[in-house]
Amino acid sequence: MIGPINEKKSINYIITALLALPFISFSSENQITINSKNNIQGIYLAKGKQFYTLEHESNDHTPRIFLNSENSRKLIVSDFDISHQGFSALQGNNEGDYYIWTGDKRSPYDCILFIIKRNSIVNKITFHVFDSSFYPKNETMPTVSFGNNEIIFRGRKSPREMILRKYSIRELINLTEYKNADFYDVSNKYISQIKLPPYIFTEGSHKFKPLQAISYSDHRIYLLLGDARINNKSLFVFSDNGDFICKNTTFHTGIAEAKKYINDNTYEPEGLSTYKNKISVLFSIAKNENRKNIIFTKTNDICKKNITG
Repeated sequence: MIGPINEKKSINYIITALLALPFISFSSENQITINSKNNIQGIYLAKGKQFYTLEHESNDHTPRIFLNSENSRKLIVSDFDISHQGFSALQGNNEGDYYIWTGDKRSPYDCILFIIKRNSIVNKITFHVFDSSFYPKNETMPTVSFGNNEIIFRGRKSPREMILRKYSIRELINLTEYKNADFYDVSNKYISQIKLPPYIFTEGSHKFKPLQAISYSDHRIYLLLGDARINNKSLFVFSDNGDFICKNTTFHTGIAEAKKYINDNTYEPEGLSTYKNKISVLFSIAKNENRKNIIFTKTNDICKKNITG
């Protein structure tokens, strides 16, 4: 875990609440159904059966990040500047301490770190991770490695030319300890960067597959791509040095559930999280009153064989 951080002046946010959570169902070890009409745009695994979600309500434009378990639901942070997709969440050394990394809705080049102590935000810090030479339509999609030592950000040189930059989390946080500021230009302080090959967006299909989620563990970067149609999705795995490792362009876990809803069928990948030998994928299935958000977890054997589901 990240070590203690000097507490900054509190910001006047109301951010924490414990809510009943009757709509989360652990139907098996491998499937969690979230019967919510919220637009859930990402997941991040925590200890035990806990997991974080990034959510958008249809009637409220303020994104929220929750910590979920089978019997409870905790609102960690709610802030208008949190971008549409991509986040990571780390728990501190003490109860109620969190470090939440999100994209910045205000800028395609920045990310936000929320430092939370005893369930209250003590600092909201912006890191400038890409300079203005990058493409102006982007979300940085911060993704922390499961060793909690490094973080990667997504930038664009063009709509399909994507760059992933790797930073040291400790180095970024050290900046906040030695300088009392809420904005840091770290666009030249990255450890390394890789360019994603453009073929990943169309391989296995002639149609464009958007990048929906990123996960990072054991020096491997996992990329989940696909649209909302009932079709195969793609998973690509690269080393954090940019070497191609493996792929699955016929990934369709949960597609049978989506096909049950003939008139409202939607099958959109929205989140990805990997840990040790497990891979968890969040799908948004169906629409309107039938809408479900389901997390499917399976053995992470994508690099052992060309899994098809």
